[in-house]
Amino acid sequence: DEHENKTLLSVQLPSTIKKLGWGAFQDCISLKSINIPETVTSIGDYAFGNCEALKSINLPKSVSQIGYYAFENCKSIETIELLSSKISLEDNCFEGCSSLKTISGTDNIAELPMSAFKDCVKLQSISLMGIETIDSDVFENCSSLETLTLGASCNKIGSHSFSGCENLKDVYVYATTPPSQGFSDLDEIDFVLHVPANAIDTYKDSDGWNWLSSGEERTIVAIEE
Repeated sequence: DEHENKTLLSVQLPSTIKKLGWGAFQDCISLKSINIPETVTSIGDYAFGNCEALKSINLPKSVSQIGYYAFENCKSIETIELLSSKISLEDNCFEGCSSLKTISGTDNIAELPMSAFKDCVKLQSISLMGIETIDSDVFENCSSLETLTLGASCNKIGSHSFSGCENLKDVYVYATTPPSQGFSDLDEIDFVLHVPANAIDTYKDSDGWNWLSSGEERTIVAIEE
């Protein structure tokens, strides 16, 4: 058990391992790199919590589950690539990854759990074309987020999901039926909402979205084909 090992710098895991268990490398504050073999299917809760020096992490396509707080406060990770064709994330999994700028492979995610990317203050853009539901507080305080893309199957956006995203500039929502709850916590932020051309009026008249046409007129435009 490497838990709380303060001096561990790198790890080469055996090719027989299938799961990284609860807190496997939690608080290994000097750990900079780790190679995860393609036999691993899940990253356990708190597995890399507070690994502040971890700069790169490979998540092979075999990894289909990332647990609660698995990468919490991994403050040095700048990019994450999710290769699995179907991946499940648990609450707070990337919370506090304050250097994270890009995350790819997210089009395969169907559900974003609570606070998944909370306080990822350098995250600039994210595409979620496979998303169905976004829980509460998911992107809270992602103050660098500028572009967000949600797919046609998106049906729910939780409360305070975008609270503190004051630099959001463009939001693309491909769903013709406005997702429930909407972006009401962004009613003070002047971003451009892009939706299907035949759904513009529906969005303006929908509960949770009617702030688009209340007070100062907001910018809502058709997605260009």
